[in-house]
Amino acid sequence: MKQSNTLKEIDRQIAFLSFGSNIGNSRETINNAIKCFTDIELLDICKVSSFYLTEPWGIRNQNWFYNLVAMVETHLSAFELITFSKTIEIYLGRQVRPKWEERELDIDLLFYGNLILQNSKITIPHPQIENRRFVLEPMDEIAPDFIHPVRDISIHQILLNCKDKSKVIRENEF
Repeated sequence: MKQSNTLKEIDRQIAFLSFGSNIGNSRETINNAIKCFTDIELLDICKVSSFYLTEPWGIRNQNWFYNLVAMVETHLSAFELITFSKTIEIYLGRQVRPKWEERELDIDLLFYGNLILQNSKITIPHPQIENRRFVLEPMDEIAPDFIHPVRDISIHQILLNCKDKSKVIRENEF
């Protein structure tokens, strides 16, 4: 396997990424982001959920989002994966806006194997997973038995206990 000169190869890890958009052609933007991930050698996309149409979370007075979750297997470190994700966001037109406002594209690292990490730059697992139905529904579709490394329960169980009552509609339902 060819190795990039700028990326240090590590053991392969399973990671989960969430993708969201509510500006422009959101489905096309997310599909283009997924394609960008398939174009690098140090990452394989294993599973991708259906698209979900979701109510905005945080600031509700905006367009609904399209969301999905992808499971990837990668040699990238967690920091490299986040850096690459943010590069793709900018490449596909993301503009800087205040937190929870509309977005051309938002990519979040939800989990990186069983890694638990918190510092000034990154928190893994993503700290809001259990409060976000728009993440839990698509993740439950592709990995219901994945065990949250901090909570020590499955994604499916977290979804069942989720207090977020926002509407989340799977693609084949709308």
